[in-house]
Amino acid sequence: MGAIYGHKVIKDYHFIWLGPENGVTEGYYSKEQIQWLDKQLNEAEKDDPRKPIFVFLHQPPLTETVFGSEWGTVTNRDLLYNTLKKYPQSINFSGHTHYPLDDPRTIHQENFTSVGTSSVKYMWTEAGYLQGGELPPGHETISQGGLIVEAYKNKVVIKRRDFHNDAWVGEDWVIKRPFKHQTFKYTETRDHKAPYFTKDAEISAVKNPASSDRVVIKFTQADDNLLVHSYKVVAREKDTGQVALEYEAFSEYYRNPVPDPLLLPVQGLKPDTGYTIEVTAIDAFENESQSNLTLDVKTKP
Repeated sequence: MGAIYGHKVIKDYHFIWLGPENGVTEGYYSKEQIQWLDKQLNEAEKDDPRKPIFVFLHQPPLTETVFGSEWGTVTNRDLLYNTLKKYPQSINFSGHTHYPLDDPRTIHQENFTSVGTSSVKYMWTEAGYLQGGELPPGHETISQGGLIVEAYKNKVVIKRRDFHNDAWVGEDWVIKRPFKHQTFKYTETRDHKAPYFTKDAEISAVKNPASSDRVVIKFTQADDNLLVHSYKVVAREKDTGQVALEYEAFSEYYRNPVPDPLLLPVQGLKPDTGYTIEVTAIDAFENESQSNLTLDVKTKP
């Protein structure tokens, strides 16, 4: 290759790739490279304004777009965004974050389309959850990143491949022509349906000679139209109603098969005390279940 960024036409489709110009984590794309990108996008549009333009780069091109884009490029961000914004037919593929393909936010549309490609080596995800946050148990075994892209006259279809399970992930993403903002379906506001527990969902305490400050709960996973991302677990003292413990835990949606029932610890409690534990399901777009699971328990003396 003659340069770290380039442009090639394959079977009448335009492929443009960018390259970070130094070793910083968030990547550095110079003004010169972004101006070059603008010229290439313009050339591709003039060639056939009805076709998608495929753009590839390592870091997510813009923060607050695709799932995991908080790890995206920072320098010249606005210039890059405003350049891509002029071409709603551009479909941008980025890696770097290692975030799982299972999450529906891995595709994002606002002024153009952004798609995350996950990672073939190990998974990384959000911090602040019970299972260890960014590197939950088993992350080193999860290998994803296969995106099969099929370009048709009237649409683009993207299929997600899970390598470590040799299986497809979720439903195909379909981007239909015309490639305009008004027709985008994978937006941040696409989903307002809350997850829910079915009528036969159960919750119980695992029989265990545990200590006086800890119980383990076991419950049926909730359902959702797209993905149950996590659960909020709250333990309140029965006598006072005070919150003794609150945390969020992944549904472990990134595992295959997803564990059902899910086991979670509730610890740091007082001995010989009654508690009411409530479990709320949360989907990828932060919709919360309305009818939640509750369980009354009492710790050992």
